[in-house]
Amino acid sequence: GEPLYALQQSEGGRGRAAGTFVRCGLAAGDRVVVVAAEDRVDRARDFLETEGTIVEGAVRSGQLVFRELGEVCRSWDEARGPAVLGTALRDGARRTGADGFPGLRIAADMDALAEVLGSLGALLRWEHTASVHQAAARITTMCQYDGRRLPGGAAALIAAEHTAVAAYAGPRPLASFLAVSDPWGLRVSGEVDLSNRWAFVRALRARLAVRPRVHLDCSGLAFLDVGTLRSLHQLAASLPDDGRIVLSRPTPAVTRLLALFPHGDAPVE
Repeated sequence: GEPLYALQQSEGGRGRAAGTFVRCGLAAGDRVVVVAAEDRVDRARDFLETEGTIVEGAVRSGQLVFRELGEVCRSWDEARGPAVLGTALRDGARRTGADGFPGLRIAADMDALAEVLGSLGALLRWEHTASVHQAAARITTMCQYDGRRLPGGAAALIAAEHTAVAAYAGPRPLASFLAVSDPWGLRVSGEVDLSNRWAFVRALRARLAVRPRVHLDCSGLAFLDVGTLRSLHQLAASLPDDGRIVLSRPTPAVTRLLALFPHGDAPVE
């Protein structure tokens, strides 16, 4: 996890950066929390839908969460704030794992928070505290600021509290691993090969850690390489007696691969 920084000079820039961050997080199987001011939550959701990001299903499975800024910073004060913030982040990361997601990502609209905190000094203390605790909990965050609203020199100081600058746009992931609650598992789409196998295994392990029987909806899976199939067999072989990895609605390409490389006694079906 690492804190990312995004500075926009327009609403379009804000939307593109957030859309890329959320889309990539969901594709990786992570839980993504979008934090915005009350009057911007619905706008953020609508924008993600127009971007083609899967919103309704991800919200239903708990993979995508929208939260109002007031919920997040209501309890902040200079004396107790660092401890409260640290506890909240650790609890969030723990719940994420318990709910079957491999990681937690947070996209935060920081302009309203800056107004609540009231001064640049307080904002920098918030950012520093958050960065320390997020790194410890392996949470990846993106803090968005409107450059038009920052005083001179503030942008550089805020950027210094972050490890990288967020991308405004980028190529779509080769594959996506979206959480499904009923039946418990993942909807796997796109192509899975050596380049993204680790991400697939990471997402699958998180689901298996909660329930040892996982369904993989493969209806959108265009390609699966032999190495990934071998990883599936190895994971399945390590499951308890009642565990199973079920490949649902496989495409013809996946069916042919399964026929060519049978799984033996590994509980994959």
